[in-house]
This record gives sequence, structure tokens and C-alpha cells, in this order.
Amino acid sequence: MDAGALPTVGSKEAVARMASRLGLGEGDVVVQPQVSYPTYEIGTQLAGATVMKVADVADGDAWSHQPGVRMVWVNSPSNPTGETLSIAQMSGIVRAARSIGAVVVSDECYAMMSWSGSPSCCVLDPAVCGGDCSNLVMLYSLSKQSSIAGYRAAFMAGDRAIMERMSVYRRQMGLIVPGPIQHAMVEALRDVQDVEAQAD
Repeated sequence: MDAGALPTVGSKEAVARMASRLGLGEGDVVVQPQVSYPTYEIGTQLAGATVMKVADVADGDAWSHQPGVRMVWVNSPSNPTGETLSIAQMSGIVRAARSIGAVVVSDECYAMMSWSGSPSCCVLDPAVCGGDCSNLVMLYSLSKQSSIAGYRAAFMAGDRAIMERMSVYRRQMGLIVPGPIQHAMVEALRDVQDVEAQAD
């Protein structure tokens, strides 16, 4: 799988700028869950694109025939509902988005904190994407699972071409995660035991 990764100054920075960094604007449509994190909508509006809220993002028929859809927000486990999407639902979203050339952006900031007890699946899991991460972006935050919100420790991963473009844009905006924070992120990602305790 040809994936790239990029540390971000918290996941909110990536969420707020995602539509803009993907080059979306007037005439482009961004699909998002009807009940969701407000910054999805605000980031779309800042880019000048149109927000399309749907009751169930996993229902590809609800949005895949809409003209102009260029990006689809997924959030599992969901903030604020706690809903967790299955591998079948996630792979259905990926198939529907790819059929129209849209990018799927999966906000997985609660990935290790599923309230349902069933594990969350990642959009980059081969069972979801078929081992192909093209047009897929996963956002991941350590704020919740590792209780380090003040560190602004997060990253995005996925389609290498998208990651490379994002890296160029972000350097020009001065959005570079300090080395010590990146090192702390590595250590926190290795500490699965503490994450499990936090989830409990």
C-alpha cells in the first residue's frame, strides 16, 4: 500500500483546512454526517464549497448521485453520537466515493475509545480499502486516547500524493510539529496499555 503520513498541529488544524488544502471551492460538494463535529462544516464553508448533510454517510445512494461531490467526511466512532461503523459500511463508503472520484476523509480521533465495545475500523485497513489508499485520508489524534490535548499531537495518513501536497502547503503556512512533540507522539502510540486503561 503506497501510503504517506504527516504530523499535524492537532487534528482540528487538519479538519478545518482539509477542504481548502484539497483545492475545493465553489461548485464542489462535501458530504458529512448530519450530526457531527462543527468544524467539518466550517472548514467546508471557509473553502467556499457546499455542505451536504446526510443522516447516514454509509448510505452511498444518499450522496453518490449528487453532482459535484468531491469529498466525504467519515467519523467513527462518532463525535458526538458514539456510533461505530463496520468494515462493510466503511468499505461501502470507499467504493461509493471512488465511483465518483471523491476523497474520503476519515476522522478517527476516537479510534481506540469506542463506547460500544466493538473495535473501530480504519479507512486504511486493507479489509476496507482493498490495500489501495488512493483518495483516502485518515486523521488521527492522541488528545483523547493519551490525554495529551495540550501537545496538539496528531497526524494524517493515506494517499501519498495527497500527503505530499499537504506537506508543501503546510510548510508554507508554518504548520510544522516540533521535534519533541513528534517524539512524544511516537512514544504515546507505542503505549497501548495506557490507552486501554483510558478507554476502560
